[in-house]
Amino acid sequence: MKTKLPLRLFILLYCLLLVHLAFSQSYTFRHYQVEQGLSNNTVFCTAQDEHGFMWMGTKDGLNRFDGYTFRVFRNDPDDTLSLGDSFVRSLLISKSNTVFAGTRNGLYRFNEIQENFEKLFTTTDEIEEIAEDQSNQLWFIAGQKLFSLSYGSGKSETAVFNQYNFTSVAVDKDNIIWAATAEGWLLKYDRQTRRF
Repeated sequence: MKTKLPLRLFILLYCLLLVHLAFSQSYTFRHYQVEQGLSNNTVFCTAQDEHGFMWMGTKDGLNRFDGYTFRVFRNDPDDTLSLGDSFVRSLLISKSNTVFAGTRNGLYRFNEIQENFEKLFTTTDEIEEIAEDQSNQLWFIAGQKLFSLSYGSGKSETAVFNQYNFTSVAVDKDNIIWAATAEGWLLKYDRQTRRF
């Protein structure tokens, strides 16, 4: 009886190992750097659009990766429709598959057809984070101030919230805007009073 227990234990472990090997998946990681076409090795943000493109904001441009090659969008001082600054700190792919890029001098919307950019907001601070609510309103942080920008109606309306030192903003599935502050507060936006 004593010799059968180790044999049963061995068979059980062997069967578990076979089951694990049968259902395990292998993962392959590829590292992309400037040698493979990435514009800069410092990547601040990433997002994937509905076409499968991976977008990466770097210190030296906005990179679009199709799985094989990188297309880099940078600032061109002679082109008013280029990205206004090559330092891309934040990204958002909206529900309508529009790419928004936050830089050190403003917020830009990518025109997919023309492959150029429209400046939506000007600032001297980095746009650190971007979120979108269900009414096509953008919420973003620049210089620890929280801004909201309505862009869907064809006219831009901007509101600023500066009573706190904002560090993060998010919109949940119930369309509630949440913001975190440097002081450690988690704030909920009240749409009726337009206050946090």
